[in-house]
This record gives sequence, C-alpha cells and structure tokens, in this order.
Amino acid sequence: APTAISPKTDDALITYLNRGQLYAIDLKEARPEQTDGNTMVTTTISITFHEKSHRQVANNYWKFWLSQQRSTDARAISIGKS
Repeated sequence: APTAISPKTDDALITYLNRGQLYAIDLKEARPEQTDGNTMVTTTISITFHEKSHRQVANNYWKFWLSQQRSTDARAISIGKS
C-alpha cells in the first residue's frame, strides 16, 4: 500500500490499509555495512482502526487475525486502547 505524505520529516510514516486486503510486512537491514552482526534492531509496527466502532472491538479483530496465522510465532505484544 502507498505511504501517505508526512507534513514533517520527523513524523511517523502512515500507510492506510483497506479492509479485506492482505498485506505482508517484510523487514530487511537498510545499512548492513554499518552493523557487525551483533547489533540489536528493534522495530515497532502499530496498527490502529480509524472508526471508533472498530477501535472498540480491536481485540476481537486481533484474535481473529491471530487465529488465521499458520505460524505459532505470531503474537500480540500489547494492545493499547485509545
């Protein structure tokens, strides 16, 4: 999915996803020449729902998504309610 244009360069990137679509997330090292192989890299991916009614049932959406995954490694780190 295309990434939205940020008004400021230090803002987080936002990508709007369509309901019912499947999306893959691939992470790769951007600058392998700057690491020694022992570098710890942390990545945070935040998925939120635009509509209030969807935010109220986000945990149910997450449980459904999790039940569809083949990998037992898929898990929720935390689910915040805002």
